[in-house]
Amino acid sequence: MKKVDYLSEDALIPVDQKFLCISFLSDHENKKTLCGIKVRGCFETYEKACDHAKKLQSIDPYFNVFVGESGKWLAYDPDPESKYIKDSEYANEELNNIMKGYLENQEKAKIFHEQRKNELVRQNVLDNISTINDNINDLQNKINQIDITEEEKTKLQYNIDTYEEQINKMNIKKKELEEQLELTTEQLKTFHKKNMKLPKIIET
Repeated sequence: MKKVDYLSEDALIPVDQKFLCISFLSDHENKKTLCGIKVRGCFETYEKACDHAKKLQSIDPYFNVFVGESGKWLAYDPDPESKYIKDSEYANEELNNIMKGYLENQEKAKIFHEQRKNELVRQNVLDNISTINDNINDLQNKINQIDITEEEKTKLQYNIDTYEEQINKMNIKKKELEEQLELTTEQLKTFHKKNMKLPKIIET
């Protein structure tokens, strides 16, 4: 079975900084949301990072030292006995689910933003069409007046023609916006079925 890997990896990593030692500071007992992170060394190999972590742990027993790979998302749980720490495959699966949800929410928010923007622009176009139609009616009423000269009628008719051209352009724009709104509405309806394009497949 194939699973989509949502956890992107950085390609630009210095050759001597492929692995790192990290410690975290958190206060979950008092429900504090602020956490601290300390990068305690970067190394070329996993073995060197583990050796350094052991040295740090021997002189600093109060904080657990985690070894991770640079440029990759790392599972973190303040409890060293956590199943996430003991089972890296399970932890990565959970991280992958978190990242999938994050990316889906970002995509959904983008669609919502696009839909809202198109709705506002469409409403603005409708308001402008309504205003121009009012102007055309006013000009038409002036043309229908008995005491108006032919020259004035010609000028008024020119203005009416100009307004009507503007309305035609606005109607085209309105149609385009309505098509875009229909598309985003369908995207939101079928969002949970959408297959997101991601670069990597994990073989399991």
